[in-house]
Amino acid sequence: TILIVGRSGEGKSTTVNHLVGKTAVPIGKGAKSETVGANLYVSDRCRFNIIDTEGLDGTHTDETNQDLMNRIRAKTLFYLEFDASIDAILIMWCPLKNGRSCLAKTIKALQASFGDDIIESCIVVVQGNWKLHAEILDLTEAVPEGIEEIQMSFPNVPIVEYDAKGLFHEQLPLLNKAIDKVKPHQLEFFEERRK
Repeated sequence: TILIVGRSGEGKSTTVNHLVGKTAVPIGKGAKSETVGANLYVSDRCRFNIIDTEGLDGTHTDETNQDLMNRIRAKTLFYLEFDASIDAILIMWCPLKNGRSCLAKTIKALQASFGDDIIESCIVVVQGNWKLHAEILDLTEAVPEGIEEIQMSFPNVPIVEYDAKGLFHEQLPLLNKAIDKVKPHQLEFFEERRK
């Protein structure tokens, strides 16, 4: 199962639709999120089930985003009752819309809700029309502004470009390669149930 998180308008639901192969999720307009909470989608096109999540709003305080992330975690635990692991967390990021601090806040909220080791399961998915020349980003002249800073701040987090408007058979291998590089996150499901 992959969990998709990020701010409103970052392309989370568009990516889910691309991975599922149909319009399973309504798409929000601009910064208005259509997704509420977290919703599970089964995909016959790729090897993972997908959890789409409500957008973290850049106007919220960290506490509000943290409350939302805690609700997402609770819903994720519900979905994963019999398989309490997340294969990867895709953090959707559009550097043209949001700066590095927005991405750092998302990672901070994930760590507060899922534990510090969640970073080992994260992949930054860059949205945009540029090509990064490598399946998993190498530093090249084609690197969009801000990505080098992300690599320095989070050196073990893969960064991959995924164009949800591109051809599925070209995009999925890039995403799968990144997913294979991260460590699945085992949720402390039974501990949560005892609380």
